Amino acid sequence: MTSSRQLVRILNLLGPFLGLLIVIGIFAWLSYRPGEPLAYLSVENVKKVAVQTAILALCGVGMTLVIVSGGIDLSIGSIVALANVTVVLVLN
Repeated sequence: MTSSRQLVRILNLLGPFLGLLIVIGIFAWLSYRPGEPLAYLSVENVKKVAVQTAILALCGVGMTLVIVSGGIDLSIGSIVALANVTVVLVLN
């Protein structure tokens, strides 16, 4: 009984990380081509993914702070979209 509780506790703690590793493994396997280097696991690709998800991470942290403080604001999606369109128009 104790070992099953410990297993559940460990899975609750490490479950998200194990899921992430499984997803990374699946995508690495799907992008594998014999005779070519693993492009999915390259440093350049990891940097691109980190840069692309940085804005979502910042929005997630901001929304968490807003929700924890008691104010619920659901307009973050439209603000992110407006910011993206503005940046694209300025860069063009």
